[in-house]
Amino acid sequence: MDGFRLPLIGYSKQIADNPFDSLITPKFMKKITLVFLALFWACLSSNADVRLPNVLNSNMVLQRDMPVPIWGWADEGEKVTVSFAGQKKSATVGKNGEWMVKLHRL
Repeated sequence: MDGFRLPLIGYSKQIADNPFDSLITPKFMKKITLVFLALFWACLSSNADVRLPNVLNSNMVLQRDMPVPIWGWADEGEKVTVSFAGQKKSATVGKNGEWMVKLHRL
């Protein structure tokens, strides 16, 4: 076991001869870090902040046999999709930041 000694600082020549050491260079690690940060930033910035009025809540009452308007605010150009009672409607947010969809009669 002469060649398999692990000193307190550093490591022996036999352990250093790992075939993957040539792949993981500082330049490669910088690239991986930049790619990770770019993906992380894209995930954070893709989250839309959709807001609904206070009247739309879990205790609201919907009138039967009437269309149901659902509206709110979000970032301009965002696509908002509302799903309720088997219906799915989409709208694009206008320049003023407002959007609205009308669900069919319930």
